[in-house]
Amino acid sequence: MNPQDHEKNTSKGNASFVRDWLFSDTPWFYYAFSRYDYDEFKSWEQRVSLIGGTGYGFFDEEKFKLHGRVGLGGNRTWGEENEFNPEAQLGLECHWLPNGVHSVSAKFFIFPDLNELGEYRTQTQAKWEINLSIARGLGLELGIEHEYESNLYDGLDKEKHYDLLYFGRIGIDL
Repeated sequence: MNPQDHEKNTSKGNASFVRDWLFSDTPWFYYAFSRYDYDEFKSWEQRVSLIGGTGYGFFDEEKFKLHGRVGLGGNRTWGEENEFNPEAQLGLECHWLPNGVHSVSAKFFIFPDLNELGEYRTQTQAKWEINLSIARGLGLELGIEHEYESNLYDGLDKEKHYDLLYFGRIGIDL
C-alpha cells in the first residue's frame, strides 16, 4: 500500500483547566471551567469555553467522590464558524481510589446551547490512572472519551456529530 493513498482524517487537541473553591463544613462549592479545543475537521477549527458555576459533593470520601456541577458561560469559535454561543453546563464526576497507586474516574457533561433550544454538545470520559512512583504527582492515564455535537455547520461535508477517542498519556498533578 502506498503511503500517499492514506487520507488524513484526524488533527485535534485540547487543554482544560478546572478550579474548585471549596467551603468547610458544606458540600457546596464554586468552580471555574475553561477549555481550548482545536479540530482541523470541524467547522469551528478552534473553540474556547469559559464557564462558572456551583457544584455539590453528593459523596466526598477519601476513596470515593461523586460531584455534580451546574454553570453558565459560553464558547467562542474561529474557523468557518466565527461566533459566540452562550451555554449552560450540567455534569457529574465520579472518582474511585481503590488504593494509593490506581484510580478510576468517569465524567459526563452536557452543554445546552442557550441561543438555540434543543441544540447541545456532550463530553463523556472514563479513565484509569496509575501513579508512577518515579516523581511526585507523575502518572499514567489510559482512557476513552466521547464528544457529541447536535448542531453541525452545513458547509463542511466531512464533519460528523461525534468523536470517539482513546488515549494514553503521562500527566502531572500540580
